[in-house]
Amino acid sequence: MKRLFLLTALVTLACSGEAGVTNADPQGPDAQDPNQPEVPTQLDPGVPPRSSGSLEVECGGVFDRDCETDSAPGDGSQATVLYTGSGDGEHWLATAGDSLLFTDGARESVLAVSLASGEISVVADQQPGLSWIGADEGVGVWTTQREGGTSLEFQDLRSGKGGLLAQGFETPERPVIADGLVLWYDWASLSIVGVSLDQPGRVVSLVVDASACSPTVADGFLYYASERDQGSIRRVPLSQELEAADSELVIGKLGQKIAGFGNHSTHDLQVVDGELWFTSGVEGGSVWHVDADGVLENAGGTHKYARNLTVVDGQAYWVTYGGSFEQRDGTLWTVPTHGRLATASEAASGEPRVVLEQVGWVERLGVANGTLFYSTSRIPDVFSVERQAIPALED
Repeated sequence: MKRLFLLTALVTLACSGEAGVTNADPQGPDAQDPNQPEVPTQLDPGVPPRSSGSLEVECGGVFDRDCETDSAPGDGSQATVLYTGSGDGEHWLATAGDSLLFTDGARESVLAVSLASGEISVVADQQPGLSWIGADEGVGVWTTQREGGTSLEFQDLRSGKGGLLAQGFETPERPVIADGLVLWYDWASLSIVGVSLDQPGRVVSLVVDASACSPTVADGFLYYASERDQGSIRRVPLSQELEAADSELVIGKLGQKIAGFGNHSTHDLQVVDGELWFTSGVEGGSVWHVDADGVLENAGGTHKYARNLTVVDGQAYWVTYGGSFEQRDGTLWTVPTHGRLATASEAASGEPRVVLEQVGWVERLGVANGTLFYSTSRIPDVFSVERQAIPALED
């Protein structure tokens, strides 16, 4: 497989003293747990799923589903609550094939919602310290905090196979999964590292850049944001050995145009049809777009605190907040991704538009099959996973 061949040519951190990923304290000497379980070098086909089954829930109780909220989307319809649980914080979600995966840290569980039936099942339990989840087709990957440091664990929802992907490194900075690779910024080695779903246990160094953040993969390249060149988006081809390779500049001097660019303040970088989308800037940032000719524009307007940018099906979606955390009055927005500057009328139609209002404090956002999915907290210490058909947007 091409991806496996490419990774074979990369620097294997476990076998090199350069830019190594360990569970070392950056302020002190390395500390390796001798009792730490060995990471498998290949997937055991006999490994069963950790836990599975349906959750029995009742409307009105903790773990509700199929209940209507009192939210007020712009078209007057109501969202459907698929699940509720306790706890503020990051409740991640990601679409994986025919399912929506999400985390419930209080229960230490990864759960799935069937996009067809709405049935909720347990993908994995006894997962302490859940802090991220991502998906690539039918495979879910998440982080846990166990003895020996952070662990990456995975589950193939199609085959039921799963296990440990990597462990013993610093807490990842905004990991992503794309094209069969799990990528993140590693604070110990000051580099972007990754592991292939095809090669569990083999973490490799992809880019050594202390200011790198928000990695993503598109069209055979690793893209990332950096403070180099006065703030830039850079890329590295994944089709060559990386020991002597340097990243190439895609667009630079962004720090002159975007206040606060870099310093790990740039998130949600996505490359769609050769165009760049990301959130960056002061006070939570706004939504930025770079077309194929390198023209930069603020696609999010004057709205601040933009988060959870998702670009899919010719539209970019994100959430903003008009007030404090206590008010929890989030709004979902969208703009089209194509033909936005070709004519004056198209430029006008490219202004941000409201999709849903009063959606609470949205933590994570996903789009699948013409439906918005999001995790949100409307009141302290209670969160819900909700779905809402995307309302028709009038011109």
